[in-house]
Amino acid sequence: MSEAMAHLLLALAAHQPVQDRLSAGEEDPDFLDRVIDETLQHFPLFGVAHRITSGEIPRDGRDPIPAGSVLLFNYPEYQGSGGDPFDPDRWLNADTRPSASIPFGVTANRPCPARGFAVLTMRVAAEEILRRFRLDSSVEHTRSLPSRGPCLLVARTGAEGARLRTRLAVMRLADSWEGVWRSLVQLVLGSYMVWDARRQGLCRNYFAASPGGSTTSVPAGR
Repeated sequence: MSEAMAHLLLALAAHQPVQDRLSAGEEDPDFLDRVIDETLQHFPLFGVAHRITSGEIPRDGRDPIPAGSVLLFNYPEYQGSGGDPFDPDRWLNADTRPSASIPFGVTANRPCPARGFAVLTMRVAAEEILRRFRLDSSVEHTRSLPSRGPCLLVARTGAEGARLRTRLAVMRLADSWEGVWRSLVQLVLGSYMVWDARRQGLCRNYFAASPGGSTTSVPAGR
């Protein structure tokens, strides 16, 4: 829920017309729900799901997927996240509504337990925040929230001016420098992780022997 709210607040901070429309209190009670849907479409809470096959999976007209294979499901790619402009009103029309949208996972396969109350909770929290504050941010908004999603909450009764612009400029500069350092750390740790995984051959060793003691042939490197 904290990650979902961070995405929602950053999306509102980055799209001032959407925020202004919500703050104006227009006669569209479902607009905030569409904003939440659009936020979860652009910034899904799930990234890439990993599954290891425990048995061979046959495929029509193609070689079977052997046991011990690592299968990946890319949620952002499936939803087409980030490819379209941020437009909550596209959820009004069946012709423009995204056909691939599973923000809480696939219902038939262990969906997120929060699906029943998450949107309601986000709506209540967002309404209270927007009633008291205006949101601003200058950080890069990505699905992984590497910057931890800092957002300035400016009191509705407070004055805007040079101080706000200065804080946003400092936030933008800090976000840029953190991005450089973060990239270097990810390169080093990611390279080590790949090397260590190949060295240990975790999937190959895990499925090397069946529970009955017989040996299962697993392709090297999977």
